[in-house]
Amino acid sequence: MVEKDFETRSLELLADTQAALSSALESITINEADPFQRFKGHSCRYINVQADGYILLRSSGKRDASKTMIRPAIEAMLKILAVQKRPSALFQIAFKEHNDKSKTVNTIAKKRGVDTSAALKKQWNETVEAYKTKYPDHDLIEIEDKELSTKAAAVIAGLPEVYESQFRVYCNPTHGSYIAIMMPRMTDLLDNLTMTDCVLHALEAVLRTAKDIQRSRCAEELVKRRSELGQESSRRSGRS
Repeated sequence: MVEKDFETRSLELLADTQAALSSALESITINEADPFQRFKGHSCRYINVQADGYILLRSSGKRDASKTMIRPAIEAMLKILAVQKRPSALFQIAFKEHNDKSKTVNTIAKKRGVDTSAALKKQWNETVEAYKTKYPDHDLIEIEDKELSTKAAAVIAGLPEVYESQFRVYCNPTHGSYIAIMMPRMTDLLDNLTMTDCVLHALEAVLRTAKDIQRSRCAEELVKRRSELGQESSRRSGRS
């Protein structure tokens, strides 16, 4: 019997993990009235979609294209973990997205001779008041005017090394960096495992809601397989 190569085995692990996440997502109902449940549920769905597309590309031999899907999954994962660790981080995420939306809307409106800045500011002020009313225990004094960067999310999540390593590395293919263009094979050993990590964290987040013992045991087995392949990857790349 010919042993499967590392690419095949690590991709199979990702496919199994993504299937487990997809099944877990189907087993829950997202409470759209709860901002935290809505954020976590849809963020986990986003990671599931990214992983599904990644697997399709990777299994069809589109390895270079698949790499562009890893960075968004890492960012979504870090934000989920940050909000789980510090719920008020969701306010900062909303603030950043409001600012990004405002820049786009104001730019388009300005070209049409319309000033939308006052309306957008009013919309945000109403959001702030609604948030403070719903979550009076969240201290917003230090963060009310601060966006949540990906780096800050990683620090809150307790994974600053993920930002400094994997996130930075996978910014290269996403942004068309020269190093990614000239050295596309550089991250091959890490790609499948990095996407698997994102899916595993999303699966664990969903299982916090589902509280399904059987699925939790399945997740533990997936984590074990990920650890074994991680050790093999380290040996192959010459790291201890």
